[in-house]
Amino acid sequence: MQILDQHHEHFGYIKHRFGKTFYRYIKAKSEKKRTPLILMHGGPGSSHWSIYSMIGFAKDRDVIFYDQIGSGFSDKLKKSQMKTETFVEELNALIKSLKLKKFHLLGHSWGTMLALDYILKYPKSGTKSIVFSSPCVSATLWQKDADRLLTTLPKKVQNTIHRLQKHGRTTSPQYKQAMDVYYRKYVVGATYKPTKERLVGSALRGEDVYTTMWGPSEFCATGKLRTYENVRFLSKLKIPTLFTCGKMDEATPVATKFYASIVKNSKYHEFKKSAHVPHYTENREYIRIISSFLNQLD
Repeated sequence: MQILDQHHEHFGYIKHRFGKTFYRYIKAKSEKKRTPLILMHGGPGSSHWSIYSMIGFAKDRDVIFYDQIGSGFSDKLKKSQMKTETFVEELNALIKSLKLKKFHLLGHSWGTMLALDYILKYPKSGTKSIVFSSPCVSATLWQKDADRLLTTLPKKVQNTIHRLQKHGRTTSPQYKQAMDVYYRKYVVGATYKPTKERLVGSALRGEDVYTTMWGPSEFCATGKLRTYENVRFLSKLKIPTLFTCGKMDEATPVATKFYASIVKNSKYHEFKKSAHVPHYTENREYIRIISSFLNQLD
């Protein structure tokens, strides 16, 4: 974690029709007037702590973190409100409240769905670019990849996962143990080490948001997002776009390259030592590659 006293920070809440959303505005120490960057965490139901290592972007530009409603320090969310449209409107309310005229968007995992849906609804909002970090644009393709990745696990682990999912026992300790094997390989990565911010993030997860929107695990989409299919809209993107993923990412390089191929003049980068969280496992390289992309646009 980088030291916050290198930056000027303010935080607070913005109010909207779904409740209150917590945000942190990190002001760059550099005097360069680069375009601010809004960071959207994954989940759904994670918090800004899950991507806090991205504070490195604040070296030369303002960075805005926020906890999507239903997670972190933001208000709870009713199940009936747990849908993509809610989070799109929340993001729009944040942008209006902070009076941002121009900005870059970076979504990680579920945050890429949110970024795409936001720009489709608000194409003239002032978005200068989008970074799709470990993206999901098709739930069907994600599930297909997950099914394939599961076959690379030990047979005993595969059998446990399939048996417990079949009998609806996805909250059992056995399922959690089997799930961790997949996560170690394709989500957090083999070199994962708990950090203070990640432990805080785990404690602040909106678990009900995750299970309602996605499902019991990364490889079992049973929630509202199981029908999310927006690949056909990628060709409509007319702003600079960067797609990134890890070599061992559950958001597979094949899928990520496919998404990038649809967006005219988009860029692609693969982090060779990472799974789904290169912003932790290859933090310096992650910040360098994406900052280079952003800096060329300012």
